[in-house]
Amino acid sequence: MNSIQNQRLSLFDYLDPKSNQSTSLDEVVKRSQQTPSAGIDEVHQSLSSLPSMDALVDGIVNGESTVSHQTVEDMWAFYGQQVKDEVEQLAQNYNVAEMPALANIDGQWQAVAGQSLSKSQQQFLDYLNRDQRLSDRLSRLDSLTQLKELSHSHSLASALQAQGNDEATVTGYLVSTRDAIINNRALGLVDGKLSFAQAGIAQRQFELLVS
Repeated sequence: MNSIQNQRLSLFDYLDPKSNQSTSLDEVVKRSQQTPSAGIDEVHQSLSSLPSMDALVDGIVNGESTVSHQTVEDMWAFYGQQVKDEVEQLAQNYNVAEMPALANIDGQWQAVAGQSLSKSQQQFLDYLNRDQRLSDRLSRLDSLTQLKELSHSHSLASALQAQGNDEATVTGYLVSTRDAIINNRALGLVDGKLSFAQAGIAQRQFELLVS
């Protein structure tokens, strides 16, 4: 992970500037870098003290908050990789290499669009829903992935502006990318690896404009 110690003042704008919230995403990253042996539990508790991942996502969508893309990338790299490792190990335990798109609906992970599951896939899903700790972490990672894509889209929109694109082009990019990210909120397993439908959308939409 890249160091953020010299950037802390510009890394995070509080969702509610009137609040006295003292814990910010960049502080969580800094703490995780200082005490990597503490593992995922401390970071999970730190994330729980934030207003909420969904609130942060809503803030970016509504233009009420700006979060450094590098901050989100750093947090995803630390928190995300450990959650991915645990989910992938669970899938391996059930001999599951592929999993259709899943979404968290009313606190339960479910296959979207009523897709049928094999016995092993259903057992994997049942265990995931019984393990509240892991289920919560996966849900938080899902929100963090959405936040990562949204923040990346804002960074790329700035690049479009710097290249001299007009306001309509930049705004159109932000709106279409936001809609694609929000409408593709699902995750699954591909070749035993956890994958997110939203991943890479911001970059792909950007490349369509500049190619």
